[in-house]
Amino acid sequence: MVSVIAGLYIFKERIIYFLGASEVTYPLANEYISIILLGGLFQGIGITMCSIMTSLGNTKITLSSNSLGAVTNIIVDFVLVTIMGFGVTGAAVATVFSQIIAFLFALRSFMKVKSYYSLNFSLNGLNKGISFSLTKLILSIGFSTFVIEISDAVVAVILNNLLLSKGGDPAVVMIGVITRVSMFMFIAIIGISSAMQPIVAYNYGAENYEEMRNTLKVSMKTVSFISLIFWAVLIIFSKGIIGFFLKDKALLEETVRAFRIAISIIPSVSIYYIAIYFYQAIGDAKNSFFLSIYRQIVIFIPVVLIMVNYMGVTGAWVSFPIADAISSLTSIYFLYRVWNIDFECSTEKNYA
Repeated sequence: MVSVIAGLYIFKERIIYFLGASEVTYPLANEYISIILLGGLFQGIGITMCSIMTSLGNTKITLSSNSLGAVTNIIVDFVLVTIMGFGVTGAAVATVFSQIIAFLFALRSFMKVKSYYSLNFSLNGLNKGISFSLTKLILSIGFSTFVIEISDAVVAVILNNLLLSKGGDPAVVMIGVITRVSMFMFIAIIGISSAMQPIVAYNYGAENYEEMRNTLKVSMKTVSFISLIFWAVLIIFSKGIIGFFLKDKALLEETVRAFRIAISIIPSVSIYYIAIYFYQAIGDAKNSFFLSIYRQIVIFIPVVLIMVNYMGVTGAWVSFPIADAISSLTSIYFLYRVWNIDFECSTEKNYA
């Protein structure tokens, strides 16, 4: 992780311009990223500790840690940016500070778990060797989550550069705000999907396939209901929410319109993420990987290139519901297919 952060810092200028920054926005992006990279190590270790504790039964630790970090970020943001007027620097410092607070909270909880389970992470353990088969399994299953994050970055690069060429800096600002606000939806969807994963994995491993299907069924209903509530709130109060990020009235109106188009059918994507995490849970790395790249890489990128070419900036906003519809229908097919698998017979064949 240290090497990744160091690499990002060394090549940050090239990366920032590659992501679609202009001469106008580069100084602000550089100022923010130069500070925010400092919190990457704390965030990465914190996420790892939370994941370990979740797998050991502490399912609330990630929510607690992230909530503490988010609340801290909001408070410190208000103090540094609004009251003290530190601008971008203040926002970056607030983010790093909140990441450190979340990390310390997770570390405190992790030390208790480490003591309870007598976990030992000393370097002497490396002398016993590394299980390459286990490492391969971990990487193959976890690779889908990695791909989802990378896909978002790839799409951001393409979108920023497309919009910069078609609509200039205002269009880039708009997509930045749209992406930020819509993340509230994705946080809820991914949170429920990832919470389903260990339960499905446990029942799949215990060969309790009926309970596994029941978990999938409940998860689909829950994520659909929650995403519809979030969607309704964002649609109804979009002007007020986006107004926190934008003060220019003309740009605000245009961004609200674009935002409502972009998230018009986003609740349907909840089933798509359920499918990804379900296939991860049953160890089907191949289908999980395919679904991970499907929405962003396979569908969205070709669609947005075509739509922007014919419709300009508006084509970018229209591309979101098109990609959402196609990926949702595809995920329904994948879930329908796995629902009808006779896992008992499949398991017997595997052991035969």
